[in-house]
Amino acid sequence: MILTLNLSSHIHEATKFINKIIKYPCFMNEFNHVAKNLQEKKKIVFTALSCKNFHQRMLICKHAFEQGVIPLNPFNLFGYYLYELVDRNLIRNANNNILKKV
Repeated sequence: MILTLNLSSHIHEATKFINKIIKYPCFMNEFNHVAKNLQEKKKIVFTALSCKNFHQRMLICKHAFEQGVIPLNPFNLFGYYLYELVDRNLIRNANNNILKKV
């Protein structure tokens, strides 16, 4: 069985959506969402873990949130070395760059 996709309808819908955004821009001062007011400063922690605990990465983040800190977990950013789709050093470099910004 061969699965084919009709991309033209998806492209048409995406184009209509983009044109709507351009025609009716939403400025931040008009933007009304609960996330806009959530600006409480919190400590950011790097949740380092070994590959043996990879399967517990969400529970580790949950624990950090429960302790009142924001977890920065590299396994949640790129998976485990982006599931070997790229060279591991690219991910290591990306993690190092992110840590420099924090």
